[in-house]
Amino acid sequence: REVDYFDRLRLLAVDHPATESVYSNEIYSPTPVSPALYFVRDKRFPVSAVNDRGEDILPLIRYADGRYPTHFRRNRILGLAETHSLTLDLGRFPQSSQVALWLRGWVFWTDSNASRALETNPRLKMMDPYLQVRNKTGQWVTVIPDIGLPSGTNRTMRVSLTGKFLTSDHHVRLVTNLCVYWDQIFFTTDEAPATPSFSLPLVSANLHYRGFSEATSNPQHLRPDYFDYVRLMSQVPWNPARGPYTRYGPVRDLLARADDQLVAMSPGDEITVKFTARELPSLRPGWRRDFFLYIDGYAKDGEPNTAFATSVEPLPFRGMANYPPRPVDFSPIGTAYSRYLREYQTRPALKLIPPLAPASE
Repeated sequence: REVDYFDRLRLLAVDHPATESVYSNEIYSPTPVSPALYFVRDKRFPVSAVNDRGEDILPLIRYADGRYPTHFRRNRILGLAETHSLTLDLGRFPQSSQVALWLRGWVFWTDSNASRALETNPRLKMMDPYLQVRNKTGQWVTVIPDIGLPSGTNRTMRVSLTGKFLTSDHHVRLVTNLCVYWDQIFFTTDEAPATPSFSLPLVSANLHYRGFSEATSNPQHLRPDYFDYVRLMSQVPWNPARGPYTRYGPVRDLLARADDQLVAMSPGDEITVKFTARELPSLRPGWRRDFFLYIDGYAKDGEPNTAFATSVEPLPFRGMANYPPRPVDFSPIGTAYSRYLREYQTRPALKLIPPLAPASE
């Protein structure tokens, strides 16, 4: 039920020795960090991992295998749970090490309706994951008040632990009351920043209607939804928000640069993009090449308590402080932007589901 706004698409290639892995820091945080890539040479795993019931959950977080610690009791408000924790023992390493914790997982999100409900109940609040370590007396001390969340389904995020330990005790505790499910947790002491080797030219992009992929949902929401791209739903699940959306057809010019000239997609739409790899050199012996799709854009859901949930407009832009934009924000202006609105933002929203009541005469 989202309106998705795409400003720029890039395909980045990173060449590196096959003995290394490359990770992007795919983190959702109230204090956003710049996107970054890292070379990881040696994954180190906790010596032990237990939940707040003292149960061993190390087998669940050692491998990225779709098995998650699910011991906590969930609240009737979707996405909220009892306060729960994971305690990890990272073992021995020099205090001077550059340590980073890597967490792969997903979040069963609350929505704007749940947020509104929490606003009216002072006894309940969303507690973003925070990280604690032990001090000299063995007490837990919060050293990172908010570590962030995975930015999508089974995404990997990075948390720097350099300088965070108060003693040689390398136990860490993660605490939250959100429905966060960790698939794999490891740490590094020898990572290095990675720079993309090449940016592949965008050759073409086409916006068109496709339909809705069939979804498989776990009834208990203990696993993320899975969408089967090959199989389409026979019936449309909902109507889109009011337009105007971007007209169907070529949209490469809108996606080549981050310039506030957006592709506004309706539910059921698809963008097919093509990049060229003709100018990429051959790989060196013993090396491999990884690709990362880099996307600039926005998304707005259709929940009743979301600002302007029933319409595509107002369009977001880079100069806004928050959404919806304020009159004092630096909104895009000029001949080029006016031409974009006139030529591209012309498609009305179609009512894909007929109304139950007959049309009045």
